[in-house]
This record gives sequence, structure tokens and C-alpha cells, in this order.
Amino acid sequence: MEWLKDAIIRGDIKSYNCTEFSAPKQMIGKGGFGVVYKSEWNNRGLTIALKKLNKIPSNEEETIKGFVKKLKHLQRVYKHQHVIEFYGVT
Repeated sequence: MEWLKDAIIRGDIKSYNCTEFSAPKQMIGKGGFGVVYKSEWNNRGLTIALKKLNKIPSNEEETIKGFVKKLKHLQRVYKHQHVIEFYGVT
């Protein structure tokens, strides 16, 4: 997932250490990019949705660019009632 590493290095996506989160408690959904689990953000006392991404082949450049673009937009939207807040990746 070189594309993800590049996005983190550029500052497009924030990165967190996986030790900050509890082990996934239960699957709550799945979609085109991966599976979503209920988890806890230990030091913040938050219940979160933790999405485990499917591997995206590096030759699917447009899919990767679109995904990173969506994540960048989600990071810029704060506290809107119709948008789930995106914190970053681990």
C-alpha cells in the first residue's frame, strides 16, 4: 500500500498507532473498500468505527486517487450532523 504511505507522508491523511485502539469488537458493516468494525479509542474514551481496508492493486491509480481525495475531504469537515468524522488511519 505504497499509495497510502505516500498520502501520510504528504500530510493528506493522519496516521495513529494501532495500540491506541481496542481490538475490533464486532463487525458492523462492509463495503467496496473494506469491512467496518466497532472499536474503542482507548485514550480518548470514544467508540469508533474502524474500517479494515481491502488491498487495492497499485495499478488502479484512479481508484486510489479517488479514495485519498475522499479521505482528505472528510478530514476537513468537522462536526456536521450528516457527516461521520474521519480521524485518520492506523
